[in-house]
Amino acid sequence: METMVASVFKGVLSPLLANLTTLTGDEFKKLKGVRKQASFLNHELSNMNAFLETLDLAQRCSAEVNPCAAGSTCARRSATGYGQRHRRFAPGS
Repeated sequence: METMVASVFKGVLSPLLANLTTLTGDEFKKLKGVRKQASFLNHELSNMNAFLETLDLAQRCSAEVNPCAAGSTCARRSATGYGQRHRRFAPGS
């Protein structure tokens, strides 16, 4: 009797274990794909951040060389009347 019960359980569990193994393998493949995508996105965002930092540095350096250049904070503030000290020291004033 015990042998028969064990045989029934084995017969029921074998297909379940096979299905579970397949599902686990599929989930692993999906997670592996997500990890690759997350790594790619991390790399892309790091590159974008480096580009934006370089652009910001270039704009700040340009503003230091010519503080009243069009588009700089100094020029915008002067146009709105908020940067009076820059106009005071501008050449020809």
